[in-house]
Amino acid sequence: MDANDFMSGLGLQTRQKLELELSIRRYQNGNVVVAQHDATDDLYVVLEGNAQAKLYSSNGKVVSYREMTKGAIFGEMSAIDQAPRSADVIAQGNLVVGKMTGPQYRAFIEANPEFMWALFRYLSLRTREMTDRIFEFSTLLVRHRLIRELLRLARVENTDFRTGCLTPMPTHFELAARISTHREAITRELSDLSKRGLVRKTADGLIIPDIEALAALADTD
Repeated sequence: MDANDFMSGLGLQTRQKLELELSIRRYQNGNVVVAQHDATDDLYVVLEGNAQAKLYSSNGKVVSYREMTKGAIFGEMSAIDQAPRSADVIAQGNLVVGKMTGPQYRAFIEANPEFMWALFRYLSLRTREMTDRIFEFSTLLVRHRLIRELLRLARVENTDFRTGCLTPMPTHFELAARISTHREAITRELSDLSKRGLVRKTADGLIIPDIEALAALADTD
């Protein structure tokens, strides 16, 4: 299962049942869909566009730890335990989501075992991903964290399966928020990777000419 595409892990019949339960909501760029500490318990499914989960420190530092694209779900934890929201979820560009109330969601889980097991797998995968992130933040240098994030974000080109691209390219500020560092460090490390020929900036984004070579650098001291 793709951690960012829960819907693809469902069979056609279950997916159709779920879609009948959803009410459609539309958001513009920068709109807050869910606010941290809100006492709501709705479940959301991304139908079109992107959204980001963000946290803010008391001094204004932004930590962007998850991006949701088409097929992803969010709000699944509060919908289960009915605890306050753990983060802000903000629309990136035009966003269309399907919303299901907490009671609907919990009843759907009980009535559809396939959905329940898909949710278990999804939550397990998300937990493993967060464990990996904690390890990276605690033990890796900024360069290594940046490389791993670029590899996660890159789309592999189908022509040779060795080249990757990021289009559009996240801003240096956004990359810094993703890997818990500052913008200046991202600028410095990307400049060095560019000099080595491991990344190349274009008008549309960023090219990774050799994914294996960049990945190898992520594992060096």
